[in-house]
Amino acid sequence: MATIFSNLLWNVENRIGNNNISDAVFEKQINRLTVQSFNTKKPILIPSIDTKIESGTTQIIIQPLAPVNAIDLCNVLNQAKGYLEHIDTNFANVNLLQIDASDNKISIYLDKEIDLNDVKAQEQFNEDTFGVKIDLFDFDSNLFEPENNGANYSVEKGEELSNKELTQAISQELKKDIQPTNNNALESQSNTTLSNELEVENSTRISTEEMVMDEKEKYGNERLVITQNEIKKESFSNTDGFPSNDNPITENEVFTKTDECNTKETLMLIDGNNLLIRGYYATAHFVEDENDLLKDQEGNFINALKLFVQQLERLLKTYSPDYLCVAFDNNNPFLETLRKRFYPAYKATRDEKPAALIQQLDAIIDVLVQMNIPFIMDPKGLYEADDLIGSLIKKWRNQNNGTIYIVSNDKDLYQLLNDPNTFQIIKKGSEEVVYSKKDFESDYGILTSQWADVKAILGDKSDNILGVSGVGEKFVYDILKEYQSVENLYENLNRLLENHNFKRYLPKFKSQQKEAMLSKYLATIITNVPIEEVQQLDIKNLILNVNVEGKQTVYVRMGLIREELK
Repeated sequence: MATIFSNLLWNVENRIGNNNISDAVFEKQINRLTVQSFNTKKPILIPSIDTKIESGTTQIIIQPLAPVNAIDLCNVLNQAKGYLEHIDTNFANVNLLQIDASDNKISIYLDKEIDLNDVKAQEQFNEDTFGVKIDLFDFDSNLFEPENNGANYSVEKGEELSNKELTQAISQELKKDIQPTNNNALESQSNTTLSNELEVENSTRISTEEMVMDEKEKYGNERLVITQNEIKKESFSNTDGFPSNDNPITENEVFTKTDECNTKETLMLIDGNNLLIRGYYATAHFVEDENDLLKDQEGNFINALKLFVQQLERLLKTYSPDYLCVAFDNNNPFLETLRKRFYPAYKATRDEKPAALIQQLDAIIDVLVQMNIPFIMDPKGLYEADDLIGSLIKKWRNQNNGTIYIVSNDKDLYQLLNDPNTFQIIKKGSEEVVYSKKDFESDYGILTSQWADVKAILGDKSDNILGVSGVGEKFVYDILKEYQSVENLYENLNRLLENHNFKRYLPKFKSQQKEAMLSKYLATIITNVPIEEVQQLDIKNLILNVNVEGKQTVYVRMGLIREELK
């Protein structure tokens, strides 16, 4: 039982350091404690540990969890670990009933009455012996205060703006000028969420399916939708960072950046959430009880992780990229994406992810670190994986004309197929397809740069993007062939009367202009995210250089090779 605190103690000590913990959330469904550290004006409290014996049970209580100093919290967690080690050694018949949290405390329930008064006090941490100080959430709070522009004000306060006013407000937001950041380069990426699993061990094993099933109808859009992909300016600021739409890059300009551009090297960008989630549902499809999913020897779920590393191995062998990066959404429950801040209903209709999947979305980062696989995530959670992929493509194209492979079943990323050397690796049924700009234009009859306009009209149920209700897929591509964009359509709306097939949609477009403009805003992938992880990134850091020893350790854990063959 004592092992349930080992990872928690190590992570608080080495990732939070001698900082204050401002908030804590305990997710009962997976026994996960998530703590957040940033400068707080709340008075810092001193946590304590107490025991209570009643009705044949023992309760160990740790409180409060926040706001406290990390050293103080680790001292009481360490004492709790000492209690459980004492029980493990001297009371083999005692079982853990439950770990729970409410009212800013953790309660551990045991099924026997145990006197813990004689357990010796554990060695105390102090500032000289305690971990590494990392200011995980020491950021500018103004970034998270919505600007009082017309678009934000209308959505968040519920006040009505005219269609013209909302359109102007959104257009202003899209055309913000952005100044360069002066932050120092990050040599490595730290995980800003401290997520630690307090899992009761379970040694149940099942075999995992080797093929990823095509779940795109239900789960394929797990990533964000869409991209503002043709931008010329490179400037950024500490504003919300939506891209400027001035001076778009043309297809020819992409390939005439500098004489030094390398045309032979290959970059692979993997949508980490999409690949892991597809792997999860492929292996959980016929499993009724989540606890029967594949686990490692420590009882941690690995059904999705195993398939992820298998697919990664296959992708690297098949496409032989020179550079690699895996992009993730930030799953920190305290953080909110830029789109959700602008439109609170964004992705609000999605079901909660299963507990076993949530655990593996956290664990995949450690797996990639062990294998020395480059990855990227916005530490503040504003920008999503699609935005990071779009921004990395733009950064690469400024230096290199070589082939880019995007690995994802998310059709939203079609927007990024804006040159002949960028491809998306997708699953169609059981077949893997290398999808190109030419394929897209053949399938849809429009340009990839118009894909956000399609979403603006049709909407997207998976992301709760409204679109224009009553306008179906039958004529949307013909409309965009004629009017090029939603903005141009609204500038020439009455011309719909001239077309027999289009005129019936005129009332719907007229009454839902706000929804159309908002939907395009939400459905646009940002390709110039103003975060240090992208702006200060040296492309050379993405050179593929797998740690062989770390890979072997991961493969042993996943059951892909035996320990003696490591």
